[in-house]
Amino acid sequence: MSGVFILRNVATDRVLDSNENGQVYTLPVNYCDYQKWKVVQYGTHVMLHNLATGIVLDSNFEGSVYTLSENKGDYQKWRMEGPGNETFFLTNVATGRVLDSNPEGKTYTL
Repeated sequence: MSGVFILRNVATDRVLDSNENGQVYTLPVNYCDYQKWKVVQYGTHVMLHNLATGIVLDSNFEGSVYTLSENKGDYQKWRMEGPGNETFFLTNVATGRVLDSNPEGKTYTL
């Protein structure tokens, strides 16, 4: 699946957001470009580019989530898995951990 999307946590109803400093968090939806993600297909994986900053969603084994310049490494690649019908999990290819967030807006992988 490729295109530009707003990614919403079903449990919190908050959307994935980012800033120029590489921080990633969730906020109530406001439809600005910082909340829009360009999904680019790489075989069976995707990379998520923040539309406002152009930088890529990344993660590490400690569970931190942030954005970095594109390097096409497995930490920047995600699998879209799950029930479908516009609902899915994002699993980091390198860590096998799933993107998650809490009601306070903190993002992490589990």
